[in-house]
Amino acid sequence: MVDSNGNKDRHHIDFLCGWGAGCIETCALFPSNKVIFRQQLHGFSARVAWSQVRSEGIRRLYRGLLPPLIMRTSSRALMFGLYDKFQSTLTCPHSPPNTSFTLCHAQAAFLAGICEASLCPLERVQVLLQTSAYHDHFKNTGQTLCALKAYGYREYYRGISVVLVRNSLSNALFFTLKEPFKRTVGFFSD
Repeated sequence: MVDSNGNKDRHHIDFLCGWGAGCIETCALFPSNKVIFRQQLHGFSARVAWSQVRSEGIRRLYRGLLPPLIMRTSSRALMFGLYDKFQSTLTCPHSPPNTSFTLCHAQAAFLAGICEASLCPLERVQVLLQTSAYHDHFKNTGQTLCALKAYGYREYYRGISVVLVRNSLSNALFFTLKEPFKRTVGFFSD
């Protein structure tokens, strides 16, 4: 299949690359994110938060990994794949080469960010699983999702307005400024 600009359809590659990036990012950074979370939640210093996480042992180190792993792999897949798809749908210009600093590209990124917000329930589950007060209350992702069901959809999507703003604006900034920054860095490295 060929898109409106004569390029071979490669949308599935963008989804796959986004998924892979999300997987590596999540697994590598999860322990440090857990320390940051403890600092923010309890007001601990980095040393105290790190000691607390270490004292819980390796079994609990990756406790709560599944929601962010599912969320980030899905989020990155949607981010890159849907951005590419929306560029094609909106017929964003591809010339001159490396042009991404247009309103059309910003709109494509913004729409991809809005679609990413559908993963908000997984962020909610992650917060509950990482909060030490709930360690004995929620055992895993599935149980937590079932427990939230009793409170209705509003509980799954608590904080959705901020998530929509965060995702859409960060995508628009990332995708529209990516090429100009690359060119600037390339200019200084030559």
